[in-house]
Amino acid sequence: MMYGPTDKNLNQYFSFHAKNRVMDTTERQSQPPIFFTMRLLSFLTDIERAIRLETNADETAIWDAARIVNFKTGLARLTLTVRESDSGMPEGCILVQHFALANGSFCLKANLSWTGSDSNSTVSVYDTPLLNWKLEAIRIGNAWLAGPPAEAATVSMRETGEPISVAS
Repeated sequence: MMYGPTDKNLNQYFSFHAKNRVMDTTERQSQPPIFFTMRLLSFLTDIERAIRLETNADETAIWDAARIVNFKTGLARLTLTVRESDSGMPEGCILVQHFALANGSFCLKANLSWTGSDSNSTVSVYDTPLLNWKLEAIRIGNAWLAGPPAEAATVSMRETGEPISVAS
């Protein structure tokens, strides 16, 4: 096998060494795989770049960004605050969580939230042979830029008087 700087080759390298490393059950459950926890900060940067590219904004325009990463727990957060309140751009947080699944693969969940909205959205990324991190960062960035999902409202039907839920 040849190892180069691509994500696929790095995943193959680290999954090979992770399978051949003997860990007790408590160690395996308490620590996310080392190879991905080091990429959380890079992945947050990719998401931020995707958001800026989608809005045609440069590095210093529109948002102030703050990143926090806890490598031990596999959690990372990107907080975007607008500099000018009249810009019409969203602001809020993207919380990224990495964890191992029962079959040995990993999953990444991005929880998207927006300032001024009680609703949030979740985007899941599963380990597949064709996984492209840049495309996943763009997908998460576009989902965040789309804004909060429509909230359900309860209205009464005239004939029966029973409440139903509709998206507003």
